[in-house]
Amino acid sequence: QIQRYLKEGIQVSWNARGVASFTFLISLLFANLLPGTPDFYLVLLRRFGLRKGSGGNGKHKGGDGVIREIEPLRPLVMSILSERRTLRPYGMDGGEPGMTGKNLIVKKGGVVLNIGAKRSGSLEVGERLVIETPGGGGYGLAE
Repeated sequence: QIQRYLKEGIQVSWNARGVASFTFLISLLFANLLPGTPDFYLVLLRRFGLRKGSGGNGKHKGGDGVIREIEPLRPLVMSILSERRTLRPYGMDGGEPGMTGKNLIVKKGGVVLNIGAKRSGSLEVGERLVIETPGGGGYGLAE
């Protein structure tokens, strides 16, 4: 079983800027990117990076979320359990909210489906799961 913990942008405080998103990975999920590794890995990481501008504005800007695009190397069943896909992460003391997250499936023909915050289903070879985590809310009025 592959387990992956996703983390949105970190909320800010009265005296510090938010931290950009981080992740904690359990498993050697991405070793299939290296030549000469076994072929039993289930997915290929197509894209991984910061979701620039997703943190809320304020005196201290909220941390940015991340974008991950994952493609299965064989048919698999996936489940996602996430939050802040409808309601934006709030700002504090006049800070603006961060952007909501998105969970998308890109079908073989290019059709993009928004699958919402909580979903289980199958993912076929050639399809991709795109996870955009939310940004943290800002703190204080922007100067």
